[in-house]
Amino acid sequence: MPTIKDLHIVSIRDIQLQEKNFLDLEQLVLECENTYPGIDLWFKKKVIPGLTDKSRRGYIVYEGNTPIAGTVLKFSEQAKLCSLRVRPEYCGMGIGTALFGIIAKEASQISDTIHFTAPEGLIEKEGAFFDKLGFVNYGSVNKKYRNGEEEFYFKGDVSLIRESTEPFLYQTLFGTEIRTEVNGLPWLVMSIHPKYANAIMQGRKTVEIRRRFSPQNIGAHVLIYSTNPDSAVLGSARISNAERLETTMVTSNFLEKTAANKTDLEDYAQGLNYLWAITLEDVQPFDRPYLKSELEKIVGIPIQAPMSYGFARRGTSWGRVTEHLAMTDSLQRKAIK
Repeated sequence: MPTIKDLHIVSIRDIQLQEKNFLDLEQLVLECENTYPGIDLWFKKKVIPGLTDKSRRGYIVYEGNTPIAGTVLKFSEQAKLCSLRVRPEYCGMGIGTALFGIIAKEASQISDTIHFTAPEGLIEKEGAFFDKLGFVNYGSVNKKYRNGEEEFYFKGDVSLIRESTEPFLYQTLFGTEIRTEVNGLPWLVMSIHPKYANAIMQGRKTVEIRRRFSPQNIGAHVLIYSTNPDSAVLGSARISNAERLETTMVTSNFLEKTAANKTDLEDYAQGLNYLWAITLEDVQPFDRPYLKSELEKIVGIPIQAPMSYGFARRGTSWGRVTEHLAMTDSLQRKAIK
């Protein structure tokens, strides 16, 4: 079993803006032509129009730049799993389970169930797996997609599927589930100079200074965005404390925690009587930096880095980034175990 590094997932929402991702998904599907004759026509007549009009959604898992798994979901009030494939050398690592969890989360927006059909040969191999996820076999159907094999209809309750896939999809560094809030607190994004952002990731800086802040953000999680020339998200942390500090009360011990010298701090605090000292804990560096340009391609919309800090609210560009990074990290952690 290979060791997986740099594993990440991409949601395909626009096949024109995400042409490479779309072509990779198409290649994964068409590799099954020998077992599913005519699958190329199905992809051309059903999947491409569906991805175009948003009635279908595609997801593809990469190891680095190599596509290793993918799935297509029919997004409707009767959600359907149209295709799911994990390349053989990557089977048994929880990737398929995580993909089921992702499509269940998506489908739950408008559907209570997910259904699909599977040939008898696949059921012999994966029947117990489908049962474990919460799917019920309702018997054979008239259609046949594999030569000489009966096709069987499976249906499962979305809530049960999400529950059964939770250990593979959730329990990430973003809290107990993929969302833009943790324990009722929104995610924050902090823009930090590369010198200090990297010091946070290395554990040399535990206190971040801001001219304005709010103690209501204590307990919130934050994405650490390293500004130019990095222009990348380096990792995450949790805000364990935030307090106003008189600029005249700065000590050498405090300066050490900020990784700044006295001159830099005085220049930053010029004209102020108080500064906010924000203590960061539970620092989690990512396996690699996520470039702003890369994240913009993934979420499909421009990303504006905050001047100081901002909120990653659901539906915003940073909200989408947070959800993507959550899914990415969950797959990384579970797949390499």
